[in-house]
Amino acid sequence: MAITAYDPSAELSAFVPDAPGSREGSRIVGLAIFKTGFDVSDLTDDAESWDTGITAKDIVIVKPVAGNMTRPTDNTIPGKGFLEQEITSRSYDVPVTHYGVDSNLALWNTLNQSNDNYSVGFVFEDFKMYVALDRDLNLIPMSIAGAPESEETLGNKRQVSANIRWKTSDLPHSVAVPSSLFR
Repeated sequence: MAITAYDPSAELSAFVPDAPGSREGSRIVGLAIFKTGFDVSDLTDDAESWDTGITAKDIVIVKPVAGNMTRPTDNTIPGKGFLEQEITSRSYDVPVTHYGVDSNLALWNTLNQSNDNYSVGFVFEDFKMYVALDRDLNLIPMSIAGAPESEETLGNKRQVSANIRWKTSDLPHSVAVPSSLFR
């Protein structure tokens, strides 16, 4: 599926009803962490399209992950006339967790102090990824804050719990990913 830029003069798209028997997975199962200058427009569901970015360390795959994308908060200003208020943008705050704390402390220290140098693609269980892109199809920088946490029950594992935040006026773009990278 190609990513297309926002065109304010475009006509309203047709509604596509959900096909009988289709299922859009809701749970986040993996993350693709991108350097913000990386161009995601050439990524496909073929692993070869990802190899160059992974080798150059422009993409880091984090799996398995548990998380969910909650509804963003609307940022508004007072409206005029009959419009009570106007939505100017939306603030997203996506919580995720993953195991493997000890071997990933350096990664999380880099992300925690990145000053918006990274963006995250959220991979769902149906191997679709949501990425936040601006109107020119550039990755939107995100604030990433992760820290180790543990539970008091014997036998449980330590995990990294993170919140990934960004603000945009657009909805995320959907990109197919190779299932082999996220299984």
